Amino acid sequence: MFSNFQLKAISNHRDAIYGISIILVILYHCYCNSKNYLLNPFAEGFIGVDIFILLSGYGLCFSYNSRTIKEFYVRRLLRILPVYFTYNILYALVACFCLKSPLSIEDFIYNITTLSYYGLGTYGEGNRCFDWFTAAILLLYLLFPLSYKMTLRRGREIFIILCLFAIFYHRIIPDVPWRIDCLVCRLPIFIFGILLYHYREEKLGFRNRRGIILFLPIFLYFGFIYSTWFFQTAMIAPFLLIIMSCFLSLIEKKLCIDV
Repeated sequence: MFSNFQLKAISNHRDAIYGISIILVILYHCYCNSKNYLLNPFAEGFIGVDIFILLSGYGLCFSYNSRTIKEFYVRRLLRILPVYFTYNILYALVACFCLKSPLSIEDFIYNITTLSYYGLGTYGEGNRCFDWFTAAILLLYLLFPLSYKMTLRRGREIFIILCLFAIFYHRIIPDVPWRIDCLVCRLPIFIFGILLYHYREEKLGFRNRRGIILFLPIFLYFGFIYSTWFFQTAMIAPFLLIIMSCFLSLIEKKLCIDV
């Protein structure tokens, strides 16, 4: 599992897999809003988020190692914040003119600064979360240099600890908001993506690679008993990533032969 061929396939088809992941998430939200029976196969389409975050950890390593730390952060922020700010402003305008309860200035500030993710404001009838993903991904980007260096030294141990925490923290911390669960359960898979890069660059040996892969089904089993769907799909994501990358490689090979 995750041989050199598979890692090369993941690198070659990263953009296509990103696209498939985004489509899965869109179809999942369509299912949630419409409950159309035709969309039932996408009831767990949020696994696209897991694949996206896994690939983000993997892809960020390339950017981090080819740029200065300043260039790395500037590039990340420019790819996210302009679109996020535009969406926030448009939503606020729509809320003011089209919705019965316009967005308050206070909530607008909390939303556009991602502070609503941390529980500030009253947006969403107590949900207090305008967009959990942007806030979460910005946090992962901010901490990425530290994550990269720590996984290079103690990657396997960090992955195991994060998995165990994601499985059992519900037993310790009651009433965890879903927006926090969304991130906590995906932290191991983000680290897993960074580890894939280290494997690709042969910075970690085969023994470490095999050890982590063997833990995936074990964590998946305990996730079904103790954790939430977010953690369970996170543990499935690496296997789905292999299937997708190999399938895309076969299609590419077939197209080349036909041409």
